This record gives sequence, C-alpha cells and structure tokens, in this order.
Amino acid sequence: MRAWAFTANSRCVCYLPWPVDLPPGEYRLVTGWYRRETGQRLLTPAGRDHLLLASLLM
Repeated sequence: MRAWAFTANSRCVCYLPWPVDLPPGEYRLVTGWYRRETGQRLLTPAGRDHLLLASLLM
C-alpha cells in the first residue's frame, strides 16, 4: 500500500463555477479525507473531520 509522507505536498487546480444567481454572502470551502477501504472519515490532528481551505466573501 502506498501512502503520502506527512510532509509531502500536493497541488490540485480546481475550477468552481458559481451560479449566476448566487446570493451575496460568506461561503466556506472545506475538504475532508476518507479511508479508501472503509469509507471512514479521517480526522485532522486537531480532531476535526474537515479542513477549512478558504472563506470567500461574494
């Protein structure tokens, strides 16, 4: 089984199209990881099941 080293970096460029009628406000972009074999949600070192990537004001 292959795994990322704790210090490994990864970059993913993603485009998120916004709906033209998106109401103004603050939106959060979050990510999470799952164990492939079980589908179990993995926790961050802080004990959360997600990581906040950005907070966007539209």
